[in-house]
Amino acid sequence: MNTPAFRKLYWKLEKLITPELRSSQNHYRDKLLSLLPDGEFSWLDLGCGHQIFADWMMADQERFVRRSRLVVGIDLDFRALREHRGLHGKIYGNLTQIPLRDESFDLITANMVVEHLEQPAAVFSQVHRILRPGGLFVFHTTNARNPFLRIAAGIPQGLKNRLVHVLEHRKAEDIFPTCYLANRPEDILALARTAHFDVCSLDLVSTSAFTQMLGPLVVLELFFIRLLQRESLGHLRTNLICVLRKKAGEGSVLPS
Repeated sequence: MNTPAFRKLYWKLEKLITPELRSSQNHYRDKLLSLLPDGEFSWLDLGCGHQIFADWMMADQERFVRRSRLVVGIDLDFRALREHRGLHGKIYGNLTQIPLRDESFDLITANMVVEHLEQPAAVFSQVHRILRPGGLFVFHTTNARNPFLRIAAGIPQGLKNRLVHVLEHRKAEDIFPTCYLANRPEDILALARTAHFDVCSLDLVSTSAFTQMLGPLVVLELFFIRLLQRESLGHLRTNLICVLRKKAGEGSVLPS
């Protein structure tokens, strides 16, 4: 089903059934754009892989990097780090022990990384330590309350890799085990409180249909996504975009 004609049909169906639907990657980009200061700032991207945004958003990555004084990425995937072309600095390292000095960055981000954390409390603590007063931790992740994610959580990793390859065209080396230990709003609120963050926003958003390559099934999913636009069902949307702030002090670069 992965043909130009079918993809064109999918976008027509999406526009017809869920005209307001946008990729959660677009929501994440727009959230970041609304928070970036006019002046230069230092930025650390956690689990940066080989790019900061999705494959089809490289122009956005270049635009954001140009606005930054310093952009550093950290990851344990050496191959992906080597391929990354949008960073000023690269760190091969574990997120639970980030080798950076205290209060050295204005912005820390994580795009579809938090769902993979085995020790989220340790990572949140590291982020708080590295952020300057008033600095922001902005992350985009999956919502463990979404029915599709709850099903996916029970699928063996080998089968999941094959499904992700079919549905999202990702290579096996770009698919990592998920833990979902910080993927419900209440989990994030508890972690933020323990790490001494203020919660600025926690948005639940939908994204493009997972089953868009599976023929007629996508119609059912699009109607389900439309149903989730109701406020009463918002807790079941696919993605979370969260903004946490380290308590501000003098000299904060990012806006309050």
